[in-house]
Amino acid sequence: MTMNIQKLVIIAIAIAINVVVLASFHAWSTAVVASAVQLQPTRPVVTLPVINVHPSAAQLRELRREGVAPAQTRAIRVPRPVATGSV
Repeated sequence: MTMNIQKLVIIAIAIAINVVVLASFHAWSTAVVASAVQLQPTRPVVTLPVINVHPSAAQLRELRREGVAPAQTRAIRVPRPVATGSV
């Protein structure tokens, strides 16, 4: 019976040690993130405009002669990459 109580006490101590380690890691990581946020200057994010491409009537006629389906001739919105300013 004593051996079971000793195992229980050892497990409880191990759990307590792990809780302390995790709490200290959480406090440290929170402090690091807070200090990093304070060091970063707030700059607006520069993005490029969206470019919409619309074919002309002559281009549409040419596509129809080539047998391209009308659904493929609709305007396509192409997302542009975000300029982050870092190289």
